[in-house]
Amino acid sequence: MAVFRARVEDDVSRHALHQDQPERALLATLRGGKAQVLVTGPSGVGKTTLSRFFAARGEIAFDGDVIDGLGRTYHIDGRPMLNAEGRPRNANAYEWLHMQFAWRWDVKVIKAMLSRHDRFFLFGSADNIDECVSLFGTAYYLKASPLVISKRLQSDDRDNPTGKDAGQRKLIVGAVPYHDAHAERLGFTVVDASLPPIEIFDIIAAAQGSSNGKVSGPLTRIVR
Repeated sequence: MAVFRARVEDDVSRHALHQDQPERALLATLRGGKAQVLVTGPSGVGKTTLSRFFAARGEIAFDGDVIDGLGRTYHIDGRPMLNAEGRPRNANAYEWLHMQFAWRWDVKVIKAMLSRHDRFFLFGSADNIDECVSLFGTAYYLKASPLVISKRLQSDDRDNPTGKDAGQRKLIVGAVPYHDAHAERLGFTVVDASLPPIEIFDIIAAAQGSSNGKVSGPLTRIVR
């Protein structure tokens, strides 16, 4: 992960994603037609780092983990997870190890994003990804080996605490072959997450939009 991040240090401001710059929106519009793109994959494939890289290169890019109101943790029975004060909370260690939770996106928030931006890239994943992906023009699955993912999850450069715990990491890495096989079986657009960020950018961003305003490529479906 340190090597991966080093490739983008010169281009990426850690806060670039959160700067609502009119110039970025204008540049994205000039680049081509409508392109509302979902980029997903397991924890540790580099979604957050890539969202910053895309933003630094002038695209409207969002990290799904930090969009206010998009994601929320639920009990398996569908009840929101709340603390003693009635505020949303994340799963605790026991709930994590026994998979007694679900991380879900609010479809209404995604629809609001789609109505505001003709061209943008959302990086992230959720347990209800299947009900969200059909809203996008196209979608990609970032694939990396369990070894690469394990190393990235343990990196000191990683902001997200998910996977730092050995038990969490074992669950995440253990599920990688299943998710990869599922994505391949359903014909998702798969991108090698071990490629340099600029190559991933060329595969995903440069392929979107055209002078006629149509999205390039077929609609694809992504799993977490």
